[in-house]
Amino acid sequence: MSFPAVSIIIPCFQQAHFLPDALASVQSQTCADWECLIVDDGSPDSTAAVAKEWTDKDSRFRYLYKHNGGLSSARNFGLDHAKGRYIQFLDADDVILPQKLEQQLQSLSGATTSALSYCNYRYGEEDDVYVPPPDIINKLPVLINEATSVYEIAADWETRLSIPAHCFLFNRIFFDEGIRFDEELPNHEDWDCWMQIFSKTQNVFYSAEELAVYRCHRGSMSSKRLHMQDGFLQAIDKHLRCATHERELKAVLRAKRAEMSNLYRLRLVSRPVYRRVFQSLKNFF
Repeated sequence: MSFPAVSIIIPCFQQAHFLPDALASVQSQTCADWECLIVDDGSPDSTAAVAKEWTDKDSRFRYLYKHNGGLSSARNFGLDHAKGRYIQFLDADDVILPQKLEQQLQSLSGATTSALSYCNYRYGEEDDVYVPPPDIINKLPVLINEATSVYEIAADWETRLSIPAHCFLFNRIFFDEGIRFDEELPNHEDWDCWMQIFSKTQNVFYSAEELAVYRCHRGSMSSKRLHMQDGFLQAIDKHLRCATHERELKAVLRAKRAEMSNLYRLRLVSRPVYRRVFQSLKNFF
């Protein structure tokens, strides 16, 4: 029995209106040796109907249903059913460009099994993901040094470095060895997972070409900022507990936690309603 080169895992929850763009971007790949797992995370919208349209016309698409458990649970469910030698994650509202899989497979073709590839990306409009937003001025780089390491992922994530999940192509060996997304974390489960993967390999290949597109949602970052910050601190604390014998990494993580805590406080007091609360507490103590 032959297995596909790549398993593409697309979790979907209440994003059926974006899903056709993601699936079309998969079908447009110049590399045809893939399977695409559409993981319906108990979505109450038309995800099942949209998925059926695509599974009916292309057998490489597979529909999987599970009770709602969140993004980490849906990705893990996809990993449990994936057959490909490489793993590509793709959120239902994002897209990958036609040559992504082909180019990244080429870069990994001569590498050892514990290798990964990641690429540059660009932003897209909410209503048309292939149209660049006019007001994106603060895109973080995806590459700092020639060889991105676990220390960079720890120290620079979200402040000097950003790599969306669909930029990566992973050898499945990382997941065969038990790495999964932490379903207990409220967010930053991707950073937590990448930290585990980058700690196991130095075989990292980078493509400067923009092969992935991240869809911007109006207001999403500002409305979830405090929640996201809280989740990041939880994820950092988890790795501080795990890095008991790694002094250098632990020092980097402590510095990162302090940086994010300060950034959290500054963001908090920059908003008028919270500034008054913060000042009251400061005066009280």
